[in-house]
Amino acid sequence: MSASDAAARLVAVAGSLRLRPAWLDQQRDQIGSNLSVEQAADRLLQRLAVADLRDACDGSLPPHLDRLHDIRVEGQHLLQMLQKVDIANPSAPDDSVEGDFQDGLSEEVSRRQGGRQRPALLKVLLTDGIQAVCGIERRPIAALRQAIPGSKLVLGNRPLLRRGLLLLEPTNVEVA
Repeated sequence: MSASDAAARLVAVAGSLRLRPAWLDQQRDQIGSNLSVEQAADRLLQRLAVADLRDACDGSLPPHLDRLHDIRVEGQHLLQMLQKVDIANPSAPDDSVEGDFQDGLSEEVSRRQGGRQRPALLKVLLTDGIQAVCGIERRPIAALRQAIPGSKLVLGNRPLLRRGLLLLEPTNVEVA
């Protein structure tokens, strides 16, 4: 049993998954040699779940998504969350805004909204291992709200892409 046999088993289940040969070679010792194909595929999947897709995968999304407009993304794709931000509540901590300016912004937003927060609206940065794509919730998505950076997600059910931005709904995303 080899890592490439286990990878072939995974690809048979998830057709768009393209693992890098160099990453597979690194996993050979971790998987073991006296396992059935199914057991080895399970171990490889466990290793993939904790790996960085930028090291392990050759990507599956259509190329140049950031340049496309008004299309549906076909197929299922394994993605990794790199970042998420609540864009409806700019007073939430954000790495790009620092110090006194952030405090002044929080007070201004709070004063304009009468001291109440709006419902969360998440914007996420996702990668398939090769390219990064931003997505925004059209409706609240529990899988995104519970996920942390590094989490693996499955994108499917033909999400709409407009001006390089994925418009996500609950049927488009699930935790892998």
